[in-house]
Amino acid sequence: MFIINLNNGLGNQMFQYALGRSLSEATGQKFYLDLTYYRWPNFRETPRCYELNKFNIKENILSRPLSEYWHVRRLLQKFFPCSKYFKEKSFDFFPEVLALKSNKYLEGYWQSPHYFEKYREIIVKDFTLKKISSLAQKWQQIILNTKNAVAVHVRRGDYVKNAKIAAIHGSCDLTYYHNCQQDLLSKVENPVFFCFSDDREFLEKNFIWLGKINLVSHPDLDAAEEIFLMSLCQHQIISNSTFSWWAAWLNSYPQKIVYAPKQWFKKDVSTFDLLPVEWLRF
Repeated sequence: MFIINLNNGLGNQMFQYALGRSLSEATGQKFYLDLTYYRWPNFRETPRCYELNKFNIKENILSRPLSEYWHVRRLLQKFFPCSKYFKEKSFDFFPEVLALKSNKYLEGYWQSPHYFEKYREIIVKDFTLKKISSLAQKWQQIILNTKNAVAVHVRRGDYVKNAKIAAIHGSCDLTYYHNCQQDLLSKVENPVFFCFSDDREFLEKNFIWLGKINLVSHPDLDAAEEIFLMSLCQHQIISNSTFSWWAAWLNSYPQKIVYAPKQWFKKDVSTFDLLPVEWLRF
């Protein structure tokens, strides 16, 4: 079996799940999700909760006694290395992970499509919604009936309000979005922008230059629904966030254009394997 350590927000959870699902498909072994990270959310820099259960995933939750055992093993790993424990070394893609056979506990972010692109159809199906709210259904119909719909994601929240996190990630500036828009206008006729953000007020004040925009994000939409709605747009302008990364990757439009920031982290961290080669880096 494989045990996947889940941590952080929904976008990260999706990467971690996708690795586990791929290893399971490749080996025929069962995989389990360890949710220990979410038992004490208020002790985190940014409180998070487990959200994969909004999707039609293959959900095998590790029982609490086993979970506690593996977290003790995790703490002791530095002093008493265990061959059953595999920790990600960096954000780069490590092909040896895909050669693992069984009986491994995996901890990391696994932020590369190379870990799971072979099983794209399965992953896309797993990340369909179990149910959809009336508000999400409304936006779904509007987006599907809009020619050249473009999802624009602006990640702020802890990226600007938490000094420690801001020093690591930073947020995409307005120049980035303006440059993406200008390039898109040269490729797509009359694009219609659907904007998603954890800071609606910032969008309303600073994105007037986009022209008529549709502010989709709303407290009544959960995170999984927003990813779903973004993925329905034909094109995406994403932020340096796994949240909108997944929306762009799940987009099945054959001629899609995806814009992504070439500098993903404020600090110098290699993300060479994160962005698909066909996505445009700005």
